Amino acid sequence: MPNATSYVWYLPTSATGTSTTNSITVNYGTSAVSGNIIVKGHNSCGDGATSNLAITVNPLPQTPTITLYGDTLTSDAANGNQWYNTSSLINGANDSIYIPLVTGNYFVIVTDSNGCVSDSSNLIYILITGLTDNASLNNFIQIYPNPIHSKIFIESENNFKDAVITLYNTNSQILLQQPLQKKSTEFDISGFNSGIYFVKIQTKENVGVWKVVKE
Repeated sequence: MPNATSYVWYLPTSATGTSTTNSITVNYGTSAVSGNIIVKGHNSCGDGATSNLAITVNPLPQTPTITLYGDTLTSDAANGNQWYNTSSLINGANDSIYIPLVTGNYFVIVTDSNGCVSDSSNLIYILITGLTDNASLNNFIQIYPNPIHSKIFIESENNFKDAVITLYNTNSQILLQQPLQKKSTEFDISGFNSGIYFVKIQTKENVGVWKVVKE
């Protein structure tokens, strides 16, 4: 502002910052509201005209709540979920449901379309004591070989509508995922490290998890 020797700033409710120069750093509290940042120049003759900048404050997403039913964790947020295990982000775990494969504390954080991040949900501790193939699916599905050298083959007696096959590592990270659209499906894991992996098959009615070993 020409001829200004100092500046006077006015901030919206619950926004804080102090400056007498032509720039200011503004911090917004959790109860901050939308409004104008206003500044006017000042010198020995008085105050000049004001200049306004409209700021929109987006509310934080509601803190999600997670529940456990059987072996499945469910978030009450339909979208924007990111699951964590003992404070570590689980890559690819972005659905409203998640099936834990390792022991630990689980929680979810929601990010909305504006990029605003919620507080962490409640914690649920999961103790994994062993895996049992889902009896209903095990009657129709065969997974072989085990141990695996390069490929996992999944064969089913039925065509399961809307079924999904997911491959996890022991950190519950999703490595591969695809629909089970035919009676025979395969995963090429020749590039994966040796170790334990989990194959999850989820239909509308059932979920089955199988442990496999790659040589």
